[in-house]
Amino acid sequence: MTSVQDHPAALRKSGSYRRVDVTQVGGAIGAVAGGIRIGGDVGPAAVADLRAALLRHKVVFLRDQQHATDADQRAFARLLGTLTRPHPTVSGDGRVVLPIDAEQGKANSWHTDVTFVDRVPAISVLRAITLPPVRWTWRPGDIAIWDNRATQHYAVADYDDQPRLLHRITIAGDIPVGINGDTSIARTGDASHYSGLAA
Repeated sequence: MTSVQDHPAALRKSGSYRRVDVTQVGGAIGAVAGGIRIGGDVGPAAVADLRAALLRHKVVFLRDQQHATDADQRAFARLLGTLTRPHPTVSGDGRVVLPIDAEQGKANSWHTDVTFVDRVPAISVLRAITLPPVRWTWRPGDIAIWDNRATQHYAVADYDDQPRLLHRITIAGDIPVGINGDTSIARTGDASHYSGLAA
């Protein structure tokens, strides 16, 4: 969702967040945010802090969210913007959750989510449910949130045939606009069945 909050003026310096503890974990990308227990009752100031951290760091991790259910993840993601369908070509749960299940295949390559549609999702919220013990710092209950418009990610398939299950929810984005201000035009296809435009 593009909003007045998504402009460079909304970027905050480290230490200027009021409701969320944000610790940068990479030189150019990535932070861990503390002080949030996901669900639909996260306050507007904390959501604004999280959005500002996401815009500044592009990827934000929330630790130890083992309490979270699909309903909690959905309610939390809704605070960040309009939700999309799980995927344009895969049904997921039929509403908004896309299970990322190693038993169904592995996305072992660099990618962004659903960039082949005319309205690229703005944000993805990924919740770890089942993880193999060989993962480096992931823990069950962890949540990763990324700005899908500015990052790529690589799901490293380093866990052989061990179980791995995560649930992803994406948040609607706008139709892209070029640096000259022209709105992108879809040459073929229409993704309105997958996602409305950002509110």
